[in-house]
Amino acid sequence: MNGISPYTSLFLQNLYAQGQSNPFSVQAVDLLNLPPDLRNLTEAKTIQGQVTAQSTNGNVTIETPQGKQIEVRLKTPLPVGTKIDLQIPSGKFANEGILQPTPDTSN
Repeated sequence: MNGISPYTSLFLQNLYAQGQSNPFSVQAVDLLNLPPDLRNLTEAKTIQGQVTAQSTNGNVTIETPQGKQIEVRLKTPLPVGTKIDLQIPSGKFANEGILQPTPDTSN
């Protein structure tokens, strides 16, 4: 396994089997540009962030509270300002992660 919890994988398989297409649901993402300290992880890591930019080809920039920027490609776009949790798997060549929008609790 590449560092992503097998339970997460089963959860995603179940969602896709049900035809889930809600843009605010969990989705697999292509990791395009990770900061150096988030590459080659020895164990999976979940980080929080917010969508700060979106291109026309589906690439999204996520910024963490620490000011790190991560570029990912989404299958279902998310609006700028969406808060997310991003699970980055362990391994030298991790190129796919799991993204889940988080509820806005500021209200």
